[in-house]
Amino acid sequence: MRTIIVYLLLFFIWAINIIIFPFNESYFLSLTLPSFTINYHLYYLIYLIIYLLNTTSFFYLIKDYDLPEGLNFIIILNYYSNFILPLLFFYLNSSILTIICSLIVIPTTYFLIFEIKKINKTLSYLFIPYFIWNLYLLVLSISIYLLN
Repeated sequence: MRTIIVYLLLFFIWAINIIIFPFNESYFLSLTLPSFTINYHLYYLIYLIIYLLNTTSFFYLIKDYDLPEGLNFIIILNYYSNFILPLLFFYLNSSILTIICSLIVIPTTYFLIFEIKKINKTLSYLFIPYFIWNLYLLVLSISIYLLN
């Protein structure tokens, strides 16, 4: 039972940003969007899958391994940068701040993958969809900035 509670707590920590700063449909649809924009109804599903993968990786990392000291700073930087992305985009309506924040999330995610791979390859692979998604969001944010 304790294991399930810890897992759910970790998931909640990852997912709280989309609860606090939900998708602002009216703002998003008011923008000129690039042709490669994913249907906005899929965003919550994509985040659900990514946050479940992230939670699973962190859960087993915390449970089964001692994390190197320097990794904690990168995890916190990545988490908080990811946390404020929807705030910056949907509520401050700032594509440029979203781009800057994405430029923090992407290299820190890459670093997490690289460092976690030294501990457990499988757990590091769980972060690859998160990395790809953030690359997509960066390109989308740059395109929205240029189009609007």
